[in-house]
Amino acid sequence: MIIRRVGVMSAAKLGGVIGVFIGLIAGVLVTVMFSGAGPEVQHAVATQDNVPRAALFAEMGAMALIALPIAYGIGGIIASVIYAAIYNLAARLVGGLQIDTD
Repeated sequence: MIIRRVGVMSAAKLGGVIGVFIGLIAGVLVTVMFSGAGPEVQHAVATQDNVPRAALFAEMGAMALIALPIAYGIGGIIASVIYAAIYNLAARLVGGLQIDTD
């Protein structure tokens, strides 16, 4: 079987879904990293020293769970459209990708 063409919109949907899942993983990792700022936040609140900066760390961790899946999803869609279009062009020149199935 030879794959001669990839549906651009099909690839875009798949790339978007994969991007969202990778964004969720990245969002969780960023949130965990910024939750390490917890002792700094507690110290800043207790001493009234640099409270706005400490609060910013907590907000950035929470925003990562929302912003990163959206950004990675959009990036996945755009990248998949580009990759599928390039594949379709290259497959026209060299004949496509051969896959052996049993």
